[in-house]
Order: sequence, then C-alpha cells, then structure tokens
Amino acid sequence: FPSHDIKVIVLDPYGVMALTEPTYVVWLDIPEEIRLARVVGRGYSISDVSVRYTAGKRDFKKFEESLLFDMQITDEMPVEKMADDIIKQVEKYDLRML
Repeated sequence: FPSHDIKVIVLDPYGVMALTEPTYVVWLDIPEEIRLARVVGRGYSISDVSVRYTAGKRDFKKFEESLLFDMQITDEMPVEKMADDIIKQVEKYDLRML
C-alpha cells in the first residue's frame, strides 16, 4: 500500500467492538474443522483448546450478528490468495474516510 499508512492488527470480537478509530475490519471466518487442524498442527491438543473454542463460538456468533465487519472470508485458501483478496478490497476504499 504505497499510498496509505496501513496497520494490521488481530482482534477478537470484543477488540473490534472497542475500536474508536475508523477501521476496515476483515473477519477470517474459517470452518471449525480447518481451524482445529491448524491448532493441532501447531502442537496443541484438542482438549487444550476446547474451552477456548466453546467461548469463542458464543463471541463470534454475536460478532456475526453485529455486522461490525466490512469483509468476511469463509473459504480455505492459501494465505497469499487471502492477502491478495483483502488488498483488492481495501484498495477500493479511502481508509482515511472509513
């Protein structure tokens, strides 16, 4: 983004709701089975994350209903493709005016 000063941060739904500056929000809504496989691939056991996932389901359901996101990605795709899709959408907006 040569013409913009863009920062990327990762937030949970409560972090998004607490934002005070205009922000372009991308929700990576990846299927649960893919997320679990990735967590296990990082060395965590399913039992290690079960409580976190149960709480997260409630939080993200509220987030989905809130419509506080500008873009939702639901597909499993390579990170490079995901980044390209996000960049294409963000470039359509003047981020200073969000």
